[in-house]
Amino acid sequence: MIVNVDDSSIEINSDSLRVKASGVTNAMLANDSVTLGSTEVDLGTTATTLAGLTLTGATASGSFSGSFEGDGSGLTGLASTLTIDADGVGTSTVDLLTETFDIAGGTNVNTQLTGQTITVNLDDDISVTNAVVTGDLTVNGTASFANTENLLVADRFVLFASGSTTAGDGGIVVQQGTQNIGEVFAFENSAGRWGVETGFNASASAYTPAAYMGAVVDIDGGQADIAAYQKNGNIKVDSGDIYIYS
Repeated sequence: MIVNVDDSSIEINSDSLRVKASGVTNAMLANDSVTLGSTEVDLGTTATTLAGLTLTGATASGSFSGSFEGDGSGLTGLASTLTIDADGVGTSTVDLLTETFDIAGGTNVNTQLTGQTITVNLDDDISVTNAVVTGDLTVNGTASFANTENLLVADRFVLFASGSTTAGDGGIVVQQGTQNIGEVFAFENSAGRWGVETGFNASASAYTPAAYMGAVVDIDGGQADIAAYQKNGNIKVDSGDIYIYS
C-alpha cells in the first residue's frame, strides 16, 4: 500500500513511514526504529551522534561538542562582552563580536603588536613635567639643565670627571654673555695647582691658568710643609713667622 501527500509529504510504503520535510531530507519511521539523516536510532534509545542531519530554527538544551555555523549570538553561557577599566575614568565595555579592543600609546609611550603579544615601550625621546625620581638616577650621555636659576645640591662634595681613569684638568666655568665662554676656576694637573682664566671655552678638556691661586700652609695649625705646596707665591706660617715661596 502506498499513500502519497503533496508538499511536505508523507509516504507509507509497506510497513514503514517516510517523512520528507524541509531541512530533513531523509527521515523514516520503521516498526521499531527511526532513521534521522543517515543514522538509524532504535525506539526507546538515545543516539550519541547523528550524521547528515540539518536543523533550522531548532532549540536544544544541555551540552554539545563539535562546531556550529553563524556568529553564536543566540547561544547563552558564552562571554560576548569584555569590561575594561583605566585610571581616571569609569568602566567601559567591548563587544567581542563586533568591536576591537585597542591598547594605544600615550605621552612618551608606544605599543607594538606581534602575533598575540602587545609590547609597551617608552619613546626614545621623552618629556616629563615635575618629575621626582626616588632612588638613583644614571644618565648615560649628556645631562643639560636649561632655564635653571638656582641649582640646589644636597651633597656636601661634588665629584667632577667621575668615571675618568686618567688625570687631567677640571673646574667650574661661569658664563659671561657668550654661550659656553666665561671665567674658569679649575685645577691644572701638570702644575698641580688651582688657578683662574678669563674667556675660557667650557667645551675644552684642558686649560692654561692666567694666574694661580695662593695656598697657605699653617705649620702652627698642624699642617705639613709638603712639596705639593712648595710653589711660587704660596705662604707658610711657622712659629709665628710668615714665609713666601719663590
